[in-house]
Amino acid sequence: MYSGRTYEDMKRIDPTIGKIYYQLHPKDNNQFRTIRIGFNAFSGTKTPQYSQYITGTPPDGMPAISPVMLRKLNSIQQSYNWESNL
Repeated sequence: MYSGRTYEDMKRIDPTIGKIYYQLHPKDNNQFRTIRIGFNAFSGTKTPQYSQYITGTPPDGMPAISPVMLRKLNSIQQSYNWESNL
C-alpha cells in the first residue's frame, strides 16, 4: 500500500536516514570503513550500506556508529516477513 511519503519526508521523520558513520576495523585501528544509513522503500526499513575498509583516519566531524545501532539495523533486515505483506 502506498503511504504517499517521499524519501525527503522519511528523512525528516528519521534524521539518521542518509547519514554516514564510520566503524574501526576490529583487529586494526589504522583501518576504518563508512556505513551509510539507507532507506528501503519496498520493505519500509532502514538498511546499513557498507564501504570497504581503508587505511587511514576517519574524517573530522564524522561520528562513529554505535554498536547498538548497528546491531538493531542488522536485526531489522532479518526479522522482516515478506509473506505477511504480500
